[in-house]
Amino acid sequence: MSAAHGTNTLTIELPEGILPDLAPTPESLAKDVLIAVAIERYREGRISQGQGALVAKMSRTEFLDELFRAKVPACQVTVDELMEEVDRAVEANRQRIAADPAGQGRAT
Repeated sequence: MSAAHGTNTLTIELPEGILPDLAPTPESLAKDVLIAVAIERYREGRISQGQGALVAKMSRTEFLDELFRAKVPACQVTVDELMEEVDRAVEANRQRIAADPAGQGRAT
């Protein structure tokens, strides 16, 4: 790790002559690889959108655009998980109302 820059360097060896088939420049291939890694790790649920954006060296909005292009859902929560969260919020609201039925604890 480079202490001055806070980054790691990874060297990838490719067969002679294959680079032009993969990308116009080594830099553009490196960017494509970082984006692909970020998208796959996000798809697996191993990193967040923010972490994916950092890995891909782009803004979160740009990373969301890349997810869309790769047909990877930006929301990693299932419908069942969302329904459970809604149920918990409704129950918490019911308990809050039951604890203060006249709204006397409300600031005016």
